[in-house]
Amino acid sequence: FDANQNGILDENEPNTTTDDSGAYELNIPNSFDTNNNGLFDIEEGVIVASGGTDTATGLTLETPVTALADSEVITLLTSLVTNLVDGGLSVEEANNQVTTALSIPTDIDIFNLDPILATNNNQPGGVETFAAMVKTQNLITQTAALLAGATNSSISEMTDEVVAAITSEIQSSGSLNLTDTEQLESIIEAAATNANADVSEIKDEVAFAIAEANQRIDNAVANSSPDSLESEFANIQKISLDKTTSDLQQADRKSVV
Repeated sequence: FDANQNGILDENEPNTTTDDSGAYELNIPNSFDTNNNGLFDIEEGVIVASGGTDTATGLTLETPVTALADSEVITLLTSLVTNLVDGGLSVEEANNQVTTALSIPTDIDIFNLDPILATNNNQPGGVETFAAMVKTQNLITQTAALLAGATNSSISEMTDEVVAAITSEIQSSGSLNLTDTEQLESIIEAAATNANADVSEIKDEVAFAIAEANQRIDNAVANSSPDSLESEFANIQKISLDKTTSDLQQADRKSVV
C-alpha cells in the first residue's frame, strides 16, 4: 500500500506477496484512513504491484501496476483508471473514459473484472477487456523500454510517464486505437516529453512494432475461440515483450520490428 505514492515500499507501509495464481491478501491498518471516513481514498494511498512473473508467458513483469485500495484486480487498465482518478475524476467518470476509449462495454468495472477469468468463463465483456489489457501492456512496456534506453533508467521508472501520456490522449481524443501508428506515435512523443527523452529517430519504428503486435491480438480475437485466447495472446507477447523490449533498451538501437 503506497501511502505517500512515491512508488517505493517504505518501512511503515503494509505489503504482501501474491501466491502462484496472483491472488493476495493485504491488511491495511485503519491508521492509514487519515480522514476517518471508513474508506481509503486515493489521497491516502494506492495499491502498487511490482515484480513477479507472467505465468502465461514466463516473462518477468517489468511494469508496476496500480489500483485503488478496494480494487479486486490490479492490471495496467486499473493503472489508467487510477491515474485519471488521481487527476480529479470520479471513479465512475474515469472508468467510463477508459472503457469507452478502448471499446470495452461501459458497464464493465475495470477494478472488479478479472479479464482472463471472465474470458475463460465466456463472461460478457471478458474478451474485449482481456484484449484491451494485452494491447495496453504492449504499448506501455515497449514505450517504457524505449524511454529507459534513452534515459539510462529502468522500465519501472518510465512506466508512470507512459501511463500519463495515454490518459492524456484518452482525455483529449476520447478514443484509443492501439493499432493506429499515428496515434501511437503521438503517445510515444508525449511520454518522451514527460521523460525529457529524445526518441525522434526511432519513434515511428517503435509505433509500427507496437501496432503490428496489437493487430495480431485483434486477429486472434477474430479467429480464435475465447478459451484459446490466453495461449494465443501469450505467444504473441513472448515476442513483443521479450526480444523487442530487450532491443529497445539497447544503446545501439537495433531494429525493433
